[in-house]
Amino acid sequence: ERDKMIIYTGLYTGLRISELLSVRVKDIWDGENVSDYLCVQKGNTKGKVAGKACPLYADCKDMLKHYILYYKPRDYLFPSPQGRALCYRQALRVVKRHFKECGFTGKLTTHTMRKSFSSKLYKALQGDLVSLQQALGHKNISSTVSYVQPNREKIQDVIKNLEY
Repeated sequence: ERDKMIIYTGLYTGLRISELLSVRVKDIWDGENVSDYLCVQKGNTKGKVAGKACPLYADCKDMLKHYILYYKPRDYLFPSPQGRALCYRQALRVVKRHFKECGFTGKLTTHTMRKSFSSKLYKALQGDLVSLQQALGHKNISSTVSYVQPNREKIQDVIKNLEY
């Protein structure tokens, strides 16, 4: 259940795996409900200059509530068997194992979740790169550009229909 929640939360927040693994139960749970935002402290973000708050999708909130109530993680939301924060290597094993079970092939990393989130969000934002940059917390737009793939079919259609 923990493994599925790591993947699900990663896919719906776009957080880096280090940020996701740093989340503590108290950061999102008030004893009865999951908050509307998953907050990451500034010391746990890339660059460590600013924290971030990711809005949580309603289904993700429901699943996190079930997970917390049923599995009762004490400190870290995604703990190791010893109760500490799950380490990157173990998270990588989790992601690879579950993605392969779902039939995904190719190069799989923990960053695959962030890239999948970026791709879906970019489409939902109708190509608004600046908004995607803000959602991902990138300082430079060039970092954001590397997350999106060109739509080759759209490019070909536009070229075929160009008029002068």
